[in-house]
Amino acid sequence: MAKILVLGSDSLTTKMLNATLLDAGHQVEWLEEKRDDKVNMLKRRAKKQGLIKVASQIAFMILMRIFSGKSSGRVKELTADMTNLDQVAPYLTVPNVNADDVISHVKGKDADLVILCGTRILSKTFIQSIEKTIVNIHLGLTPKYRGVHGGYWALVNKDKQHFGATIHLVDEGIDTGGILKQACFEPSKKDWFLTYPIVQQKEILKFLPAVLEQLLVGDKSTQSNSLESAIWSHPTLFKYLWHYFVNGVR
Repeated sequence: MAKILVLGSDSLTTKMLNATLLDAGHQVEWLEEKRDDKVNMLKRRAKKQGLIKVASQIAFMILMRIFSGKSSGRVKELTADMTNLDQVAPYLTVPNVNADDVISHVKGKDADLVILCGTRILSKTFIQSIEKTIVNIHLGLTPKYRGVHGGYWALVNKDKQHFGATIHLVDEGIDTGGILKQACFEPSKKDWFLTYPIVQQKEILKFLPAVLEQLLVGDKSTQSNSLESAIWSHPTLFKYLWHYFVNGVR
């Protein structure tokens, strides 16, 4: 049994991670990041990507929230065999995992490994300070689908053979750390934008216990592939609707 510190958002994918760790016999503590900088984040994104694009991305996210109930049945089906989803509650909630006091706190924790799930990108100071192995669960096949919504973009690109997920070590880049395990899978016809991440998380977590066994004996060997590197953002409302009606990508 290892002591695992999970740094994660309040999401189903984090709860799925926690449940998998418990089922594997590990001791789990969850430090939740609840970001309080979303307005500033959108301003930065608008400055970088343009106001019109970001406004359309926001419209898309509103649409997804409106239709989120459409996914409830499929989500229950995907997680029906995960009995420990609500067994771990966050022991601490912070607005920014990169804050100095949080870094000091994590550095002082008696944890064998740190696993990320849905937090912001860790700062160079965080990574260099805590002196612990950090692992990320990325819902996309790196390096081709770095960023967000990797499964969806693979389908949009007619690249369904690379609909997958990655367990990787964390470095200072965006999903650029050494690959510990990758797997590809096929979503069912029941799935769409909001359930793709649940499919990806469920499938990649099947490999996590073996990856942790490897790391806990000091084996940090990684693998590589010949895929090109690209980073992806949120779709705009217009692009999503185009791919939905023209290409059938839900």
